[in-house]
Amino acid sequence: KKVAIDGRAAGKWVVLGYHHPCFSIGLHACKDTKPSLSELAIGLGADVVFTGHDHNYQRTHQIRGTKASPVVIDKDNAYQRQTVTSKGTTFVTVGNGGHNPRTITQTLPSWMKVVNGTNSPGGFAFGFAELTATSTTLTVKHVSVSGVALQDSFILTR
Repeated sequence: KKVAIDGRAAGKWVVLGYHHPCFSIGLHACKDTKPSLSELAIGLGADVVFTGHDHNYQRTHQIRGTKASPVVIDKDNAYQRQTVTSKGTTFVTVGNGGHNPRTITQTLPSWMKVVNGTNSPGGFAFGFAELTATSTTLTVKHVSVSGVALQDSFILTR
């Protein structure tokens, strides 16, 4: 079955959310979902994908490619919205809302920008992601509510 996401044509941001992350270095990673779901999000041109399930905070650089071979296309936190032929997606796992916080299970791969788990230096940051969209910018910011203050944000512009 073909899935259509045509927000780009209408000049809208494409933001997806689903429960199980695949671009993750937490406990679950791709154990509970298939890489094809994340790869489909990239292929469809999603600007940002929000997930949970891993009870920590993680964010990738802007990437494309596959789970087995991700390609970082931008890493400076001031991302340009990609074109249809040059798709790039940022994956954000926001599982640090409070229930059963978890560790980060491996060192930071080149495609990952920020991680915070119970074994992170300085401690665990409880919080949520704040998304602000205008006609020209899409801003995502982590908001800490207790524990350590985790500073993370990025802006997509068009």
